Amino acid sequence: METSKLYIQPSGAPGARLPHAWVTVDGRTVSTLDLVRPEGFTLLARVRGREWVDAATAVADELGVPLTALRVGPGADVADVYRDVAARLGIGEAGAVLVRPDQHVAWRSAGAAEDPRATLRDALTQVLAR
Repeated sequence: METSKLYIQPSGAPGARLPHAWVTVDGRTVSTLDLVRPEGFTLLARVRGREWVDAATAVADELGVPLTALRVGPGADVADVYRDVAARLGIGEAGAVLVRPDQHVAWRSAGAAEDPRATLRDALTQVLAR
């Protein structure tokens, strides 16, 4: 008798739950899921995603939305323990994902944008239905 097997494929695609990966913050090893606060949105950008972090701060102030922005990778706010965050999220070194308070990916950019602030503002206003 053949049994079926269930395989979980982590995905950073919008609508999916944020994939788990081990990261280090302030000397503590935690899950990427622990980076998401229930009281606001979280933007996770890669090492070359400084523009996304700056845009997130500006857009959060502009829209009055709580949003924490972190860079993940070597020398960033959050260290990627097994160097698998980018692959699990489906983003490059200049990419970012916006995560809802319920730990689901709201939006993703695989790489840099010509105007990160406008791009992120459009994504967040769409998510908020404003």
